[in-house]
Amino acid sequence: MNVRAHVLIVATAVALAAAACMPQPPPGSTTTSSTTSSTTSSTTSSTTTTTTTTPPPPPPSFDWNTRIAVGGFHSCAITPDGGVSCWGLNNYGQLGIGTGVASTNTPVKVVGLTAAAISVVATANSTCVLTAANGVKCWGQNSAGQLGDGTTTDSPVPVDVTGLETDVVAISAGAGGFNSAHTCAVTSSGGVRCWGPNGFGQLGDGNSGSLPAGGPIFSSVPVEALDVSGVVGVAVGGSSTCVLDGGGAVSCWGSNFSGQLGDGTNTIRTSPVPVTGLSSGVIGISSGGAHTCALMSDTTVRCWGSNQYGQVGDGSTTDRTTPVPVAVLSGVTSIRGGGGHTCATDNPGQVFCWGWNSPLSGGFGFSVAGGQLGDGSTVDRPQPQAAIGLNNVAYVAGGSYHTCALLPSGAARCTGDNQVGQLGDGTTKNRKVAVDVVGLP
Repeated sequence: MNVRAHVLIVATAVALAAAACMPQPPPGSTTTSSTTSSTTSSTTSSTTTTTTTTPPPPPPSFDWNTRIAVGGFHSCAITPDGGVSCWGLNNYGQLGIGTGVASTNTPVKVVGLTAAAISVVATANSTCVLTAANGVKCWGQNSAGQLGDGTTTDSPVPVDVTGLETDVVAISAGAGGFNSAHTCAVTSSGGVRCWGPNGFGQLGDGNSGSLPAGGPIFSSVPVEALDVSGVVGVAVGGSSTCVLDGGGAVSCWGSNFSGQLGDGTNTIRTSPVPVTGLSSGVIGISSGGAHTCALMSDTTVRCWGSNQYGQVGDGSTTDRTTPVPVAVLSGVTSIRGGGGHTCATDNPGQVFCWGWNSPLSGGFGFSVAGGQLGDGSTVDRPQPQAAIGLNNVAYVAGGSYHTCALLPSGAARCTGDNQVGQLGDGTTKNRKVAVDVVGLP
């Protein structure tokens, strides 16, 4: 071997050994290393440049299927065997257990489900499930077509939603307000179909109306939401609807009195409008009575709409017509809106809630006790608070006046108003911290 070749090999080996000892770059970083060797000859040189890029970790995934649901005064959960159990008020048959029971303070099995349930949602007085057969079944109040079966007859047992016996990948219902009632489904083609009340254009079919003497405008069968495509998820509020497309953009339609459409106005919309500042980067959405929240790919949360009780979470009680960051909250994996409150879970499964938590005395002809945030108080909170005893949680759901969470084991815990047994603990005692639901799993 000649001297020139020997020098070149040794120099290269030393440089490579030194590079191998350098610390590895963090995810998402780019490093560039250069090795230059030369001989005593002024005419011979060699330069090697290596660039290594480590891709950033993927954003967290958002589970559109919820295994626990909370309505006005009732709750339901999917059991490990794919069945559904419900508890609380049953005045419209919303528990799905047949007739003859006005309410129950412990879970009772829903009858007539012929396929396993993979997601459950609730309006104020009705319940729907998405089954493993990709069909939708509903039960409970139906005076405005909430069950989607083409009638206005209440049903105490599950009935098929017309035209949605297959091909559905996600569902959402009007969680929140005492009068929330419409439901929407995402189909495998990326379309959206909705049914129930439509007084503010919340079904998205271009129709709307006020509340005439004969009753509200509604559709008792699913109608196609116009001008949406490529949808991966839907969030239904009290009288508005929002969708998330595959590109991470959010658009909304329906009632907008509190800015819940996020377009910077208070104008009712019967067709989708983009949410300001959310054209990308969103991985999940959820709506409450008159507000909506988005989970971002960086695990932070932004909310907009009604903020009377601090449910937007920005530390104020000022309504927001465009999204604002939720204060002191990051590392979030899921969000769920309630009537006037919001809850989120982080990676270890700790639940944080904010917004309405105070008692209500006769405001709507009835009283509620508060305590739905589960922080041991009945004080409204404009920023997230850790819910006591709700850690290692798999799913959380906020209703009008109470909150429930499902643990990985299938056990459940609930907090808030309990006047008709909707917490499922075998009593009608109101709670400010979560208590175990009896008999689950």
